[in-house]
Amino acid sequence: MKKWLNGKTIVITGASSGIGKQLTRLFIEKCNAKVIGIARNQEKMEALKKELGDKSENFSYNLFDVSKEDNWIEFKNYITEKNIKITLLVNNAGILPGFTKFLDVSIEDGKKIMDTNFYSIVYSAYHLMPVIDEKGGVVNICSSDALLSVAGTNYYSASKSAVKAFTQSLKHEYKDKYIGCILPGFTDTNIFRNIEMTKKDKKKIQKFVSPCDVIAKKIFKAIVSRKKYKVVGYDAHIFSLLSRFMPISGANIINGVLRKAKVDLFKDAFDK
Repeated sequence: MKKWLNGKTIVITGASSGIGKQLTRLFIEKCNAKVIGIARNQEKMEALKKELGDKSENFSYNLFDVSKEDNWIEFKNYITEKNIKITLLVNNAGILPGFTKFLDVSIEDGKKIMDTNFYSIVYSAYHLMPVIDEKGGVVNICSSDALLSVAGTNYYSASKSAVKAFTQSLKHEYKDKYIGCILPGFTDTNIFRNIEMTKKDKKKIQKFVSPCDVIAKKIFKAIVSRKKYKVVGYDAHIFSLLSRFMPISGANIINGVLRKAKVDLFKDAFDK
């Protein structure tokens, strides 16, 4: 089964950076797959194409906002007209604006988070599943925050919990397809790009995050092995254990650790 993606076509959202970018490279380099990346930044997509060197012909991209259903309808029409056969859809795109208390997030911004993290997956699955190869499937990149909610991630946590539940339902409804749910923990991607931190705080943060390339390799391995449910990252495994055996006190422990860390990243998530 580990060769089921060799030479196949894969659609990856959020392919311009982070986990999406690393997965794109891995599928192309390890499986000789053809990847259609979905993102909004053309400059980053072109840079990735150059980085792929001799394998650049295996990569193409479409630029659009995944949170808009009309864009998915247009994309489906595009692949249908081009007679492109898709084997796998990897829903990886997502946003976490910052760690902020619920009442400090506008309803409009909250809807944007839900649209990007959850409804984009609904739209892509609804429009692409009918044209995905019979033995192909859909993988949704979720989050350990769907296991135990962290203060300041209100809408993000809700969106990822919805992704987890939605994916589990699809798994039972469409047993003829591969439906996977991957739950990574804190990963060193662009999540901290808008946060100004001291060197001391950055060192503290490193205790919470895993290298992006390491997490991507584990996700890649899980997908080629057709894992239907996979928790990835040491912190994610802690979240998983606590959610099963200590769902209430475990959440208190995690949030207590973050509060005591006294890192600027989390300063707006707790009461002063």
